Amino acid sequence: MTSFQRARTADQRAIRTSEILAAARSLLDEGALDEVTLNAIARTAGLAASNVLRYFDSREAVLLQLVVEETELWLDDLGEQHVEAPWDVEVRCRDVARAVAGALDRHPRFCELISVQAVVLERRISDETAVRFKSVSLAQLRRLSEWLAAALPEIGEANDPAVLRLAARSILVAGALWAQSRPSASLTAQLAEHPELTPLGQPFPDGVRETLGLLFRGASIA
Repeated sequence: MTSFQRARTADQRAIRTSEILAAARSLLDEGALDEVTLNAIARTAGLAASNVLRYFDSREAVLLQLVVEETELWLDDLGEQHVEAPWDVEVRCRDVARAVAGALDRHPRFCELISVQAVVLERRISDETAVRFKSVSLAQLRRLSEWLAAALPEIGEANDPAVLRLAARSILVAGALWAQSRPSASLTAQLAEHPELTPLGQPFPDGVRETLGLLFRGASIA
């Protein structure tokens, strides 16, 4: 471990924060999420755990900041996807769902994080971290709402609370399907031995495309 040097300026603190996030990102790419512990993050960043806590109040706070950054990357990608506007709304709903599923599939780190965001990452955080994270999340959901409303005018205006809820539920669906599409090694082996259980599984992008297509279609005729 390198000798710790306290960051004293805003630029130095920003660099140290970036190093901590890079360490967490690297660990997430290399192994399971439960291996991304506070000690592992600190060790990878060349710091003591107590020093990491000078910048983030918990391991979960580090990972929630990664959620924010990965969400931005995903939204940037999605924003580059332009869906044609055929007269048939059902066809357009499928096309929009396909665009969303494709963007999700290109960002596995984002999908891994949102699959545990509500049930793990948001459970052990301070009030300050929770308010800060939710405030940023709301702004990001508004970006998604704007994209969805532009692609599917039938669902309503981007600032409509129903459209915002649709955006939020789209991400919840994606996170749940990501987790389901990655069973443990033992369960995968059992499924291979019992082909009659195959219908319970579905590749991630196909599941997202199919489910969101239905969700968007329902919202467009509500």
